[in-house]
Amino acid sequence: MPYKADEPSVSWISDSADLKAAVRDFDSVVGIDSEFKRTNTFYPIPALYQVASGKDVFLLDPLSIKDWSALVDFLEDEKKLKVFHACQEDLELVASHMGATPRNVFDTQFAYAFLSDSYSLSYANLAEEMLQVGIKKNETRSDWLQRPLTAAQIEYAVEDVVHLFALYERLETRLEELNRIDWFHEDSNERALYREVEPSEYYRTMKRAWQVEGLSLAILKALSEWREVKARSDNVPRRRVVWDEHLIEFAKKGSLTVQDVRSLLPPAVFDQYGEEILDSYNKGKVSDVPEAVDRPLSSAQNRLVKEMREVAQGIAKELGLSVELIGRKRDLEECVRFFERAGRLSSFYEGWRLELIASEFLKILDR
Repeated sequence: MPYKADEPSVSWISDSADLKAAVRDFDSVVGIDSEFKRTNTFYPIPALYQVASGKDVFLLDPLSIKDWSALVDFLEDEKKLKVFHACQEDLELVASHMGATPRNVFDTQFAYAFLSDSYSLSYANLAEEMLQVGIKKNETRSDWLQRPLTAAQIEYAVEDVVHLFALYERLETRLEELNRIDWFHEDSNERALYREVEPSEYYRTMKRAWQVEGLSLAILKALSEWREVKARSDNVPRRRVVWDEHLIEFAKKGSLTVQDVRSLLPPAVFDQYGEEILDSYNKGKVSDVPEAVDRPLSSAQNRLVKEMREVAQGIAKELGLSVELIGRKRDLEECVRFFERAGRLSSFYEGWRLELIASEFLKILDR
């Protein structure tokens, strides 16, 4: 049956009382999207939240609403279903802005990956594919912090949520028909939990951290933790404080002097952070040495990853789902490392993937 969206009723919500009243009227299933700006800040700046409930679309203004508790309660209510498309940035935004952890999340982009070879299809392309609806994307880069919003921005904002319920219904039906709804829910429980990296663990994500060992790694950990806390508290990008490359160079030095720090940093950065960098370096020198960071895979290990990827591609093609669900490169690399340490597949290949692909992977890894 052809899909045609009803003409929505659009409400602009700009104060806490109106927000509380609007949330009371939300259906048990809503579509949610957000607009934000993130250029010179650590955390995204919320510019607009859009909520589609039945035939109503509510545009929530973060520039004027002060009390978000009503929406937080709704987002965290496990009995209410929240439909997003590509939810990761939205989850980060509501976590940093209002401290919310949404429960019972349905991500239409992720759901479609269980039904096709597309792992990250855009909202516009998904609406075209499943609903035969054309969506304009000409306001993607506009200034969402301006007030008032233009008519074109409001039209764009409404369109970004008004089709989510229809997509949810069709995706859920198809997942049930293919007996993949349990697979999707199993993964969604993990995917929908946004977790900010612990400041003390951020050093492990640095591209060259594997080159740092022993006491130098303890120093890098201390320097990285200081930089992470500073960037978050000042709400500036990490590179606006100190670059990763500089922290690694400091950590590799057997001793660090004021002159060393001054010679590597721009003058303004040294003036602002030089003393704190030296303090963090010295704290690291008396810290316990952490576990080494994983090195890049060897040639032999990469051959295993390639073989596993080929197996995953064959299974994904046969089933008509995205290979990234069962054979994403970083998951395969972690599986190879974990097997060498523990003699079994990593936890990612438990659950629904176990029967689907585990035996084939074990043939490759256990020979």
